[in-house]
Amino acid sequence: MSLILHLLAADGSRGAQAQARLLVDELNAAVDVRHEAMTVYGGPPGNLQAEHRLAVPAGARLTQDLRAARVLRRALLELKPAVVVAHGSEPLRLLTWSRWRGRVVYHRIGVGGPALRRSWRRALHRSLIGRADRIVAVSSDAADDVRVFTTRSVTVIPNLRRPEDFSPRRQHSGRLRVLFLGALTPSKRPDRFLDIVEALAAAGHPVSASIVGDGPERSRLASRAFTLSVELPGPTADPARVLGDHDVLLFTSDRHGEGMPGVLIEAGLCELAAVSTPVPGARDVIEHAATGFIASTVAEFAQTVVTLDENRSALAQIGRRARLRCEAAFSPAAVTAAWASVLEAVVVLPVTSPARDVAASRRVGRG
Repeated sequence: MSLILHLLAADGSRGAQAQARLLVDELNAAVDVRHEAMTVYGGPPGNLQAEHRLAVPAGARLTQDLRAARVLRRALLELKPAVVVAHGSEPLRLLTWSRWRGRVVYHRIGVGGPALRRSWRRALHRSLIGRADRIVAVSSDAADDVRVFTTRSVTVIPNLRRPEDFSPRRQHSGRLRVLFLGALTPSKRPDRFLDIVEALAAAGHPVSASIVGDGPERSRLASRAFTLSVELPGPTADPARVLGDHDVLLFTSDRHGEGMPGVLIEAGLCELAAVSTPVPGARDVIEHAATGFIASTVAEFAQTVVTLDENRSALAQIGRRARLRCEAAFSPAAVTAAWASVLEAVVVLPVTSPARDVAASRRVGRG
């Protein structure tokens, strides 16, 4: 049976690894081709639980990457995948440096920062993208971003979630329950969530608020969260349950590092109205004022929350529409069908045989 290999730089507890694992599992269930995941760099197992872990140790960046490219080449010659899906720019770079000549699909999972627009970086990135046989972007914003570097066709295939894993939120009376759910990092802006809660209290419209997650910002947030009566319980292994206990998700992230926030899909499947900054991918999930809201400032967030709190029937309608939208657009059936179409087009193309490739002498590390 043919093998489709999904390549990530490393495992971890972030959404990119969880999404790749979910995609691999759903593709294996949907199509008659074997899909497996591989990580290049070492570290403890995380959300991906890759079938193949090369475990290249950390070191000086250039030395580390060159070593990783050599190890990756040996692994690919051993496994002989029909297609390698590079989830992100770093795996694509390592594939290029490995001189792998098989078919490659580049999966653009985020939007690049300003540094990528500098002349030499721009040229390098254009060259890397030129290595791919097909380009898939996780959102329309990510597609627009990659089109800066290429004139080739870009297929948008969003993240997926299983609707059956998420139940409608529990109805309750009393104060509106608002939620921050995610990593407590500077780019996720949990401090902005506290700004919104504070603005609501100052306007005489207090809410019940929780910040669920962990990260380097946690200790800095603790004192202010206590002052504002915001719960800070730590991370959760059951985001569906946490979402179901709240009424509104406030997604406060900055643009950098986002491609399509999976938590917005999860909120929709739990029939929560989400209010999000205009990060990449947000408008792919949220139909503004119909299934959620896009807000840019603390004042806009706060006013939206007040409006929803004052019209609970409208809040419920928005939640129901959000679930219908997310079931239709981000279900396994829709997403795997789109991926299968891209991969089948790549597989049927003639593959250039590597020149004088020798059999790998080292067995690939198994997950």
